[in-house]
Amino acid sequence: MYRGVTGSFAVALTAIAVASVGAQAANAAPAEPPAASKLADPVQALTPDEQERLCARGLALVKADLVPAAQTLYEQLLGRADCAPAIASAIEQRQESAKAKAKVKTDTSTKFNTAIDEVEALQREGFDTEARAKLEKVVAEYPDRTYPTACVSPTSS
Repeated sequence: MYRGVTGSFAVALTAIAVASVGAQAANAAPAEPPAASKLADPVQALTPDEQERLCARGLALVKADLVPAAQTLYEQLLGRADCAPAIASAIEQRQESAKAKAKVKTDTSTKFNTAIDEVEALQREGFDTEARAKLEKVVAEYPDRTYPTACVSPTSS
């Protein structure tokens, strides 16, 4: 009989605890919003001074080649500032310029590597005079490059 009372008593305590927690949750104040939501409303209009400051910042970020930060700022300004399209255009121009520079660098590297391969091939075949002449042309065209030691000072066989 002791067991029966304990079991019923335990069930009653559980029911009271569940009801108490439910009442506390219902009466509790709404949770504090996260810190990020305390920021300004993203669709709230900007003052002219804020627009000018943020637009200048966006263009400065693009000029400093900080495109991801400029892209984020552009997305925040979209629909809120008249300069957003100008920032988007500057970002696009910077990205196109970077692609063009990378292509030129790749093309230049390919030409340089091909020329060095030709010099090395001439040296392997024993045409040291022709290799030296070709190497002088390559050095004149690419003075800032590093050259393989075997190319610059070929060993005599």
